[in-house]
Formats: sequence, structure tokens, C-alpha cells
Amino acid sequence: MKKKQYLCELYWAVMYHRYMLLVINNKQFKEMKKILVKISMMLMLIMGTNVATAQTSQTGPVDNYGFLNAPDGTTWTYTASFEKKYNLYTRVTFSVYNSEKELIGTIIDSLKLEDNMTGINQAEINPLVTQKFFNTDNKYEVMLFLHAQTKNYEGHNFNHVFSIGDGETVTTPVISVDGRQVYAQNVGDYSENYVMIFARDSASTSKDYTLCYDVRRKSVYGGGVSHTFRIPYANVAALTDLQPIFMFKNGTMLYYVTQQYEKPYFDPNTPLDQDPVVNPDNNLVITYMNQSYKTLYTTKIPVVQDENKKLLYTFPMLGNLNGMDDIIRNYDGDAPAYIITQEKYNLESDGSINSYYKYDVNGNLLTTIAENTLGRIKMSPIAGQEEQWLFMKEEYDGEFFFVDLPSCKTRAEISVFLEDGRTISSSIDRYPKGDSYEYAVALLQGNNEADGTISQDIAWLNADGTFNRYENINLGKYIEAAQVNITSEALNPWLMHTDDAREYMVLVKRYNPKNTSDKETAFLVCNTKGEILLDYGKSAEMGELNMVYLMDKGANPSILCVYQKNGVLTMHYTPLPLNSSSLKGSGTVQDPYQIACAHDFCLIDNNPSAYYEVVNDIDFLGEPFQGPKKAFLGSLDGKNHTLSNLCLVGGGLFGTMKDSVKVRNLQFENPVLVLSANNLNPAGILADYMQGGVTDEGVDLYAELSNVHVSGVTIKGVGYEQIVGTLVGEAALNLDVHTCSVTDAVISAPDAQVGGVIGKSQTYTKIHACVFTGVAEGKVVGGITSEISSGEPVYNCRVDADLYSNNTIGGIVGFSGRSLISNCVVEGTLTLDASATTGKVGGIVGEVETDATGSSNATLVENCLVGLTSISVPEGKDVIAHRVVGFSSGDNYEYDWDKVDWSKPQSEWPRVYFPAEKGFKNNYIYSNLAGVDATIQLTDTTTEGATIAAALLTQEWLGEHGFVFGSEVVAPWVYGDQLTLWFESEFSTDVENIFDGNCGNVIAGDKQSARKFIINGQLYIFRDSKVYDAQGVQVK
Repeated sequence: MKKKQYLCELYWAVMYHRYMLLVINNKQFKEMKKILVKISMMLMLIMGTNVATAQTSQTGPVDNYGFLNAPDGTTWTYTASFEKKYNLYTRVTFSVYNSEKELIGTIIDSLKLEDNMTGINQAEINPLVTQKFFNTDNKYEVMLFLHAQTKNYEGHNFNHVFSIGDGETVTTPVISVDGRQVYAQNVGDYSENYVMIFARDSASTSKDYTLCYDVRRKSVYGGGVSHTFRIPYANVAALTDLQPIFMFKNGTMLYYVTQQYEKPYFDPNTPLDQDPVVNPDNNLVITYMNQSYKTLYTTKIPVVQDENKKLLYTFPMLGNLNGMDDIIRNYDGDAPAYIITQEKYNLESDGSINSYYKYDVNGNLLTTIAENTLGRIKMSPIAGQEEQWLFMKEEYDGEFFFVDLPSCKTRAEISVFLEDGRTISSSIDRYPKGDSYEYAVALLQGNNEADGTISQDIAWLNADGTFNRYENINLGKYIEAAQVNITSEALNPWLMHTDDAREYMVLVKRYNPKNTSDKETAFLVCNTKGEILLDYGKSAEMGELNMVYLMDKGANPSILCVYQKNGVLTMHYTPLPLNSSSLKGSGTVQDPYQIACAHDFCLIDNNPSAYYEVVNDIDFLGEPFQGPKKAFLGSLDGKNHTLSNLCLVGGGLFGTMKDSVKVRNLQFENPVLVLSANNLNPAGILADYMQGGVTDEGVDLYAELSNVHVSGVTIKGVGYEQIVGTLVGEAALNLDVHTCSVTDAVISAPDAQVGGVIGKSQTYTKIHACVFTGVAEGKVVGGITSEISSGEPVYNCRVDADLYSNNTIGGIVGFSGRSLISNCVVEGTLTLDASATTGKVGGIVGEVETDATGSSNATLVENCLVGLTSISVPEGKDVIAHRVVGFSSGDNYEYDWDKVDWSKPQSEWPRVYFPAEKGFKNNYIYSNLAGVDATIQLTDTTTEGATIAAALLTQEWLGEHGFVFGSEVVAPWVYGDQLTLWFESEFSTDVENIFDGNCGNVIAGDKQSARKFIINGQLYIFRDSKVYDAQGVQVK
């Protein structure tokens, strides 16, 4: 194919929103465009949708349908039926269903006309459902938008607001509101509190035609108008379909931004028989206002025409790329920045060529994002990654450029011609892979197979754009055109089917081999094993396929296929996954449900109080996985099986575990957890929350987490500000955590509380016999847990890690609310970031809550050993650091107000310090770590601890100081070259006893942690302190 012809066709395809024709048998593009247009209009994926279906079902026939954003965050569905006369609506009926497909209510509007109206020519439901905006009851408010033809030919926009619920039918609106809603922003933190903007026209003459934008607030009954923005139409007419006003919440504040040209873009005095003339010396004016409508910034972007005469007009505008997200908040302090599109009208193509730039509020150009682009595609959002756009530039020979925003960094440049000469399409998206991502892209052409079938290749590229692999799917026979849907949500390998093969959604145009003019559009689900799992074509009952939607969120995802016959629509739902989704077992303690594959974890939601056991090692393939959504109250026994390559985004495998929950004997290998600023809850690999409980009768329920081990974990939390722990985010209420380890961890969440094992512990949780090794970075960091309150002991734990923070670090615990920490060992390094202005750093605990009275005799840190090689803190900062305890009562003070000289700086005011803490005993430093604070004695009862030679730490000495040796949780320590817990060395000890020390080649990890190993070429498995061969036969 010639380069120029290819680029022209690729440009045309990009304009159809990421979908590209699959050309079969070298058919010409021009012959296929009509087919592609129809298919492109059909395949629409609605994200964030949840439709619960127990079995294949259908709704209809109806005249129309759509989706609504519900107050509970789910997506609802509506159907519509119309009565018309002369193409004008005379009566409309809308039925609204919740995410469980239960009828919320039905609206019947007979559309009574006002005196100046001649008919209603538009009737549709506003997608936002509210509860408390227009009135104060608990029913649901649905806005029906209407456009009326009027006697003066100007038309009129207005809304009828209905209150529905309990499945009832309503015929009378509660209020009528002028205009059309263009923005709605919920400013409530925990409840509904919307501010809405409605656009309407107001004109006395054509010369002063004005656009009015009414701000309506909930606080005024009936959503009354609190402010009106008035913008001359002539100054915004050239902005095409863009709204000249934006509204958004930034932090706790509401802001408004308007845009208009300083004067009309075109000279209004130009004769009508001449081409429009651009007004000279014009600017795009952007006004940034606070919620009191006070102007904070005014920005002017000059209107500059391109020297290329083929580019007739240049229109600078805000919001053309990504709506209100083109306003970059919190840039350079509190001042925003703007992404400005320079849209240039191309006389030859009768289209536009766009360039994108970032400007500051003073109108200064900061960065060029992309210039002279033919098209753009927004990549799917990925936690921990910036927003990303694909641009295709006019002057390049078939290359895609991927740019991150708001950093404006080009991340990859991909040629549309792969190294093997094959051509990719614009059906492309990125998909999470560990803490990064890959690109998936359908090829432009299919393959003719020997059996007469057509197959399609999908290329997978690395994040830098280099080729990784192909995946292939079979489309069947008689295929004339096909279009693969490549969107991140549809690429989940467990969404359509529970096996590990990936499925793809495809629309095809196929013909009848007996009559090639007889064609149909069909929807297929195909997997990478060559199977077609779903084939929906023409239906005698429902008619032809019209639209396909993926209803992808919630406990019961489904595919919605909409059929059309004789002008009416039928909605057909197919629940996912497509295969059987039942577990072996009965869920009792004697016969637990069996978890055999990744998808089986999702089925725990069907009975969250039952008993479960893992029966296989399960590889999660590094694919993003979302586990059970309901709180787990049952028992999970991993049987020492390994869950490998688990990739979690936004939260743990389980959200909440509680009451008498038990989790035991489970291994995680190389899991990844990615968190972002949008995640507002604690998080951990196993669970976000884990706790015991109390019955209604007041009986305590005890939870347990034991013998769970994680190796090679990566946790990435850019912008995340909550609590994260490797195993559990937040632990509470009668939870016993023991015999757990986290090894070779890499945790980076600079703004969060970070615990190596448990994020935060409170309310009678105890943590003992646990290990953490690796690297951890956070705001408040503890090697075992970032925080404990009173009554949550931590004992017999070991940490060997490099811990980093910009605030508080403790080798074992970050902050202690005066709970006991005993018989713990810490090695590694503690580093407070140079940017920290304050800090609290201690080898065992970073901060102990102050005893303001000085009367407490409670033991707080006892029999702990510190073998750190360094404690590094910046000089000249307000930092308290000690070898054992960082900040405690003796470091706290009050000002002696009677002696303050108010003329002196605060740093010179006299201080009265609290009494030194009495609760530190028998704490020793056995490394070469020198005392940090020279004013404190190096004794076992101070925050600096006593120094002891490592050679003196004999087993007898350790035993006298509370270290109990053995091979169980009550006697967990093993004495050797390094003081360790018994389960750390269990593997190597047992194997060496059986095989005379010849452990052969270890497959994964080291001899102390591996569960599989090779001896003389044979695979052996170590489990439950026994060794088995590859067939599961125990080796004697």
C-alpha cells in the first residue's frame, strides 16, 4: 500500500474512535467503508456498568433505552416508548431499573404545551439521578429534558423533574426547570450535595444574543438559581460544540472557569457574499473564579493564524482535548495551568489539524504536547500511571505518539508498520502489567487459514513501544470484515471465561455462502485457544444486532446485545462468565469449597461465611485481578499452595475480612499492588481490612491470620495517602497475626502510612512471630506495622530492611499508642529524607505517645535488639532520632509561658520538658551503630539503649532476656549465625536432613523460602514439613 494512501485511510479510521477495518482477501478500502461505518456505530462499551443477571434474559420491545448514573454509584438502565404525531412527541413513557434490574418507577409525560409552543421535537432522560436536589424526600429525582418548537422559531429548552420510587408510575412533574443541564458537581464529601449549571438562551435582539448559564444549588428548595453567567454568543460561536464554562471541585473548594474570545472571532461587518474575515488582534480569554465568583486569574491566549494558506482559520480553545481536565489544577502552587488546543481548519480536507500546548495562567507557553495531529485516542486509566493520549501526527510517516498528561512526556513512539512488515490498526489501548502496562493493538489485516477460516492477530507491545508477542483468535468462516474491540476492561482474561486464555470481543460482517448478498452483522467472543465461545447473529425473534455493551462492574457482569426489528428494540443480556461458575465441595469444615483457579476466588461472594481451601498453585499471570466484593467471614486454608504473579489495582484480594474469619497456610509469590490518590481506603495484598467482631449478644469473635508468606512483593502508591500493609491494610478487634513473613519486598508509598506486614493495628490486635525484609518508603513507616494503639502488643518479630520516610520511622513500629513491643530484632538502615522538615526516627519505634502526667509505669519497649548499620537524618531540621525509641515523653515539652519574652523568636522561648519515659527495659544495640543523641546515656532503659558486643549474644543470654527457642509460635526463635524465626529456616533444615545437604538447584527464592526444588534433574515439592515428588508421592 502506498504511504500516502495508507495515512489517508488511517486518518479516516482514527476519526471513527479507535476502530479499524480488518481487510480480508485484499479487498479495497473503498469497497468496505460502508460496512465499517455501520460496525463502528454499533460497538459501544459502557464502563462502570453493573447489571445483575442470573440467566440469559431480555427486555422489550421498546423504542429506546439508555443508562443512568445512580446515587449509589452503580449504573441503572431505562427503556422508553414514544407516541408521535407528525414527528413530534405527544406522549413519552420511561421505565427506570436499578442495577439489579428491579423497576424503580415509570414516568409518563403527556407533554402539555405552553402557549408559545407548537410541539416537542426532543425528549430524553438526563443521565444523572439525584435524591435531594429538587426536594427533600428519599425518592429518586429524574430529569426529563425536552426541546419545544416555538411560534417565534427560537425554540425552548426545559426539564420536567419527576420523583419516582417503589416501582410506582408517576405522571406529574414536581418542578419544571428552564435550560439544559451542562454540568453537575457533587461537593459533598460523604453525602449528596450537587451544584448544577443549566444553559439557556436569552436574547432581545440578534445583535446582543446572550448565552446564560444558571448555577443552581441544593441549598435553595427546588434547585434555585444562585448565580447566572452571561456570555455574548458572538464571542463563543467559533468554539464549535465546546461549552464556554467549566465547573469542578479542587480539594474542598468549588471553582468556575469561563472562556470566550475578547471580541467576535469573525468580523461581523464582512459582506455575506464574501468568505468570513478573522478579526485582528484577538485573544482567547480564560477567567478562573472561586466559588464566590471572584476572579482569581485572567489568562489571554493570542489568536494567531497559520502561515500555511491551506489552514484557513486557527481557533485556540480550552477543553477540546479532555474537557474540564484540560484545566490542570494545583500546578505551580495554587495556580492552574491550561491545555490549549489550536484547531486549524484545513481547506483541502474540510477537516481540522490540531496542535496541543500547555500554558500557565499568565499566558506563557510552558510545553508543546503535540503539533499538527490528524487524530487522537485516550488510553484507559491505570492506577499509578498518568493519563495518556495517543496522537497521530500529520508530518510523520505512520507513527503513533503516546504522551502522558499533565507531565507532557512522550512515553512511546510506535510505527504502524511492525518489524515483520505487518500493519497495526487504531484499535489500541493500554492494559496493566504489574506496576506498568502493555499496549494491545489489532492488526489491520486478518489471516486466511488452510481450513477456510479467518483468524486475527493482536499485537502486544511493551510500555516503551517495542514488540512483545502476538495473540491469535479464530473468527470462523465467511468473514467479510471484522473489528476487534481493544479496551482495557474487555481484555481481562477471567471476565468472559474462568480459564487462563484471553477472550476478545469482535464484531464481524459475514455472508451466506449460498447467497453472498445475504449478509449479517454478528458479535463473537473468541479466545486465544481458537475457540468461539459466543456467536450472536441475526435473530428471527428479535431481528438484527444493533448495539453491544459490556456491563462490566459489580458482582454479576454481563453482555448486553440490543436487537432491532421493525423499528423496535429488544435488550438481550448474557451473564458472565460464559462457563459454569460453581465450586467443588459443600463449604463445610469437613468438605470445604475448593479454589482451583483464579476466578474461583470471585465465587466466594456466593457464600462468604463458608469454608474454603486452595487445591492448586495458581498463576495470576500478572493480569489485573479483582477478587470478592463482599466481606469474608469464613475460613480460607491455602494448604501451603502458592498464588503467583497476582496483580491488584486499588485494593487487596479481599476488601474486608471480619468476625471469626481464619486465613492460614497460604503463599504469595511476586504479587503487585498499585495504588493512587483516588484510592481512599487502607490496602493490603490479602485484605484491605481484617478484624474480629462481637455478636449481638456481646460475645467476642476472634479472627486469625497465620502461616501466610509473601515473597517478592511490589507495592506502588504514587499519590496514595492512606494506610498500606503488605498482608493487611488495617487490622483491628481481636485479630491474632502470627507466623507470617514478607520477604524481598519493595514498597513505595511516600505519602502513606506503611507497615511491612500490617498497615495499622488497633483494638486488641496482636502481631507476633512475623518477619519483614526488603525496602519500604512512606510518610510513617514501621517494619512490622506503621501504628499500634494501646493494647496491641508486637513481639517476637524480626525486620531486616531499608526503611525510608519523610516523617516518622520505626524499625518495628512507626507510632505506638503505648502498647508493648518486646523481643524484636531489627537490622538494616533507617533514612529520613533530606526534604523532611520534622522527623521522628527510632530503631524499634519512631514515636511513643506522650505520657502527659509522667505517672505511667507501663512497660513499652523491652528485650529488643538493634543491629542497624545506620540511622540517617538531615542536619539542621526539627528531628528527634535515637537508636531504640525516636520521640517519647522526654522529648515533648510545653512553653514556660510565665517566662516567655515575646520580643524573641519562638525558637528561644523557654521550654518545660515532660519527664523521661520509664517503660524502656533491656534494649540493646549489637552493631557498630553509634549513639545518635550525645545528651542521652547509652543504657538499656533509655531511648538510645545500651551497646553490647554481638559475641555476647549467646543463646543463654538471649534466653535470659525473653527469647524462647524452638519450632512453634510460642517458642519461635532459632539460634545461629543470625537470629531468625523457626519457619525461616524450616525448609533448608528439613531438606538437608533428608538429602544430606544436597539441595540441588533451587527453582525460586533461596533454600530457606523455596517450596519447589530440583535434585538430579527431578522436581520435588516441600509442603507441611514433608517432601513429595512431582507426582505427589511422599519421599521417605
